[in-house]
Parts: sequence; structure tokens; C-alpha cells
Amino acid sequence: MTKQTSGGVRKRGLGWWLRYTVDGVRYQESAATGDERAARSLLAQRRREIVDGTWKAPGERAGLARVEEARAELARALDAAPDAKPITVGEYLDAWTKRRAENGVRHARNEATYFARYVKPEIGARPLAEVTRTHVRDLVAKLATVKSDKTGTTLSPRTVIHVYRALSCAFADAVLEEVIAASPCTLKTRKGELPRKRDKDPTWRASAVYTRDEIEVLLADDRVPLDRRAFYALMALGGLRTSEAAGRRWRDYDVTAKPLGRLVVATQADGATGSRETKTGDTREVPVVPALAAILAEWKLSGFPLLFGRHAQPDDPIVPSRGDLKHGASFRSRAGTFDRLRDDLATLELRRVPSLQHAMRATFLSLLEVDGANMGIARRATHAAPSDVVGGYIRVQWADLCREIGKLNVRPRKGAKVITLPVATTIASDPEGANVWAISGAISRTEAPRPLENRPRKMGVAGLEPATSTV
Repeated sequence: MTKQTSGGVRKRGLGWWLRYTVDGVRYQESAATGDERAARSLLAQRRREIVDGTWKAPGERAGLARVEEARAELARALDAAPDAKPITVGEYLDAWTKRRAENGVRHARNEATYFARYVKPEIGARPLAEVTRTHVRDLVAKLATVKSDKTGTTLSPRTVIHVYRALSCAFADAVLEEVIAASPCTLKTRKGELPRKRDKDPTWRASAVYTRDEIEVLLADDRVPLDRRAFYALMALGGLRTSEAAGRRWRDYDVTAKPLGRLVVATQADGATGSRETKTGDTREVPVVPALAAILAEWKLSGFPLLFGRHAQPDDPIVPSRGDLKHGASFRSRAGTFDRLRDDLATLELRRVPSLQHAMRATFLSLLEVDGANMGIARRATHAAPSDVVGGYIRVQWADLCREIGKLNVRPRKGAKVITLPVATTIASDPEGANVWAISGAISRTEAPRPLENRPRKMGVAGLEPATSTV
């Protein structure tokens, strides 16, 4: 059958990606460049490969590249030390996780932690080629008795499975690289060698959600600084993951979109200044409900200038880290946000739910369903389209998505009018001495912006804490 191809290039973050279809199957791959012309040249090369019959799928091409790299590395090692000892499990796992991290694999850091804590202390010194199925089975059995450093209790079945799957993936690559002949990771759940994937406490997920009242209090109470309320609102009213909320910049927010503002989620924060693709690698468009728009507007027009001593710019994170008061260009850390949220819940005397930050995303979806949203449509704001064939053909219109997300009935600022983000302009004089400002058709009474100093002299306005507090 003659292969047919079509497609083009699109920009994602700072790089360009190729999209093309071969025999009805859609492929996408990174062009590994920020130059559009180079990306189009690579797309033309792929088309020639398809015609010539030399084209390989991106995953297959990447696997072959890893195999060749491993072979070259092994050959260099043998040439340098022909009498060297066989490579051990620990040595191979260290090199494997390093390559994974360099290639941008999202779970590489978690895998390195699993190996360091649970695998290398048991079988790390063994030659890789001598590890048997019995060794792996005994390792997994022992993991069921190991206690977590954080909780002091035994590992959950889910964690044990994560450790085993990471080890199985490493051994599978070792087979592809011809370092070993076969993988010893062949355990079966039905034989009782692997635990079934379940939570150690089956009741925790039911309580890992906030109530409507708790969210409204958290987002409205002035005892919580405005910058943190804005950050929480991105998760609780927009359904964003923590790293997605941290990685959003003002340029991602289109306040001119109708009927609701549009927040584009194409990346997530990776460290203080880095970005990487979202968990699923897909781009989502999130409608900004009025309550979220009001909080972001107040934060941008009053809170941001007060805290950072200047007006927000398009490339600024929507809610930068307080540890970067000089520049306001760093992303908030997940750990710091967790600590501040825990403190804010204690200040407001609200319960500490399991999985504090992720629970906000669960709350967003749960409240939408209670408020009567069509979840088949609303889920497109938080998750990629289903991976089945039919799901790939279904397109949700923006107006329909806004209609369903707009059903969210959370009102942290009862009685306040929604304001949006463009710079305000004076339209009238206030009899009480303040100016009335018109912002995209909405009216809000506030003082006119005053000239900003390089750094704020004091905090306290708009619910902000002193500048010495960091996230």
C-alpha cells in the first residue's frame, strides 16, 4: 500500500514540532529547533523518506538512536579497559537514568529516587547480566515490608508497582542495547508476585477534595495574601495542575476571547525558569470563569505592582516566586507552594485534605459536575481528548466549552463586579475623590495608578504580606 502523508509544522513553547499523517496514523515529533525554516526542511525530509520507503516512526527512530549510543558507549568502555569487571546493576541504572534525564523524560527523577532508595541497596552491586527472575521476585517481596521515610509506614502497593515498572523498563532497554540477553522482570500479578494496583488507604481519595465553602473562603479571605489567592484560583477555578499554574505567563491569557477569557496551557514549569511540555504533551484551552477573571485582574492591577515594584509584562509568570522580588521572573516551586497552602489552611482553620494541591483540580471537576456541566465537554479543559479513534475525531467548540465551564458556581467575592486585565482608562470623576475606571466594559472604583518605585517600600495593601516572606 502506498503511504500517504500530509501535515505541517507548529510552534510549541520555544521550539517547532512536525505533524504529519502516514497511512491514516497521525505522528508528531520535535524538530529540536527554534527555526521555522529548519523545521519545514525536516518535514520535507520526512516526506522524502516516506516516498523512498526509508521512513521510520519517531519512537522507533529514537529507540534505534539509543541502541547505537549504548553500543558506542559500551565499545569505548571495552576498548579502554578490556579486562574491566562486568557492569553492575547500579552502574547501569545510573547511566540509564542520566540519559533519560538528558532526553527530557518526565519521570527520570522519580526513577532515580526509586533506584537509589529501594533497588541499588539490594541488587546494585550484582553484575547486570547475572540478575535472575528470582532476584527480582525477592526484591519486590521485600519492598512490601519496607517503610517509607516520610510516613513511617510500609510502602503502598502502587509505589511497589512503580518501582518494579521503572526497573523493568531499564532492563528492557538493556536487552535492546544488547548488554544482556533477556530481561528478568517477568513477574505476574495473577501469580501473586506483584501486588494489585490500589491505594494502601482506599478511603483517602474520597476525602481528597475541598467543599465549595472551603474554596470560597480560601480565595476570598484577606488573611491569605493576594498572590497566593491568585495562584490557588488558577488551580481551583481553572483546573490547572500545580506546575501548570506555576508556568503560566500573562501572554497565555487572552482577555479578548468571547464569551469567556481564554487561558492557553501548553507547558508547565520545570524549575525556577525552565519550561517543558504538559503531563500528556497536549495543549489545552481553559475558559476563565468570572470569579477567576476578577481575582487575576485585582492581582495584576494592584497586587503585582505593589509586590514587585513594577507593572506586569506579557513574559512575566502570572504569579512569580516571592523569592525573586528583584526581577519577578521566576516560577513558584511545588514544595514552597505546598508549605504556604498548608499554613494558609491552618490560618483559616480549614481542614487539611489529602493531596492538598492536586485536590483543587479534583474539586474543580467535582463542583462542575454538581453544578450540572456536561462532563464529556467540560473535561476538555483539564484533560486531552480520549486516545481512542472516535475521540480523536470529536472537536469541542470554544463557545460550548465556555458554556459548560461557565456553570461553575463558585463565588469567592460575593457582590463584587468582574474586572478584566487591560490597562484602565479614566472615564469620569468620582465625587468622593477617586477615579472611576472602565476596564473592557466593566466598571470598578479604584485609585488611579501612581508612579511605581523600583521596589515596594511596604506591604499590607490588597492582602499582601511583608516582602520578607518567600515561596
